[in-house]
Amino acid sequence: MFVRNGAGRLTRVLMSPPSFLEARPINEIASRYVGIPFNKAVMQHEYEELRAVYEGLGIDVEELPADPERPNCVFARDFGACIREGYILGRYAVPIREKETLDYQKKMKALGIPLICQVKTGHFEGGDFIFLDEHTLAIGMVARSDAAGVREIRSAVEPLGYHVIPVPADPVYLHADLLFNVVDE
Repeated sequence: MFVRNGAGRLTRVLMSPPSFLEARPINEIASRYVGIPFNKAVMQHEYEELRAVYEGLGIDVEELPADPERPNCVFARDFGACIREGYILGRYAVPIREKETLDYQKKMKALGIPLICQVKTGHFEGGDFIFLDEHTLAIGMVARSDAAGVREIRSAVEPLGYHVIPVPADPVYLHADLLFNVVDE
């Protein structure tokens, strides 16, 4: 069993350091910061602090090393989503993130986590995936995930006992997890 809900105890997390993160005009929010240099030392320090907190709580930290060809990899939750049976591999809507798909797929294979579904025709990013309970999944159709991606996921996970609820929203919010998150059962 991998992930059974969105509010249970975290035991293992996948992270990628912010070594190459910089603002690119890929959405309204990021566009505001283009040309403003990020303080790499501060970002690295914050990354190390977060990792230390996870490890201090007994959470196993897996890491996908930074790569200049995937500068946004720091947003590790976007490559897809994990469910009880394995993981869903998304498909990015913006070309700058495409290399992440291959690298995360290799990483998940190395970790022994089975691929349950790969979105191939639509688009889906993990920031649009929210467990409402152990059997109900909300998938945002905001700026980066679309109806075709939701249909692909639904056809793969409903036979496993999940109910998928599409959540259309204004694309200004980028992802469903900017609209709401589940904090407890």
